[in-house]
Amino acid sequence: MMQQAQLMEISEVRGIFAQVVCEQPVPHDVIQAARGTLQTMCQEAARYGLTTADMVRAVLQPVFEKKRGCDCPTCKAQRSSDLSNANLRLSRTTS
Repeated sequence: MMQQAQLMEISEVRGIFAQVVCEQPVPHDVIQAARGTLQTMCQEAARYGLTTADMVRAVLQPVFEKKRGCDCPTCKAQRSSDLSNANLRLSRTTS
């Protein structure tokens, strides 16, 4: 287990994973440190009844909320669907 001094803050872990998601270069040792910190957080959270999925979602959800996807057909269709649904909700509230 990592010592407390070696653990990163949640914001640091999010920042590193955000760089990875955006395909920016990140040194391997930094990624491993972030991974170790996240694993330690999961172990600590398990003591309070939280699952690994709960922790990963809590820590990384802000990273993926900012990423709107790439330009592949699936991501484009999802954005189009999201926009259509938002417009539909907006038109219902203004009618």
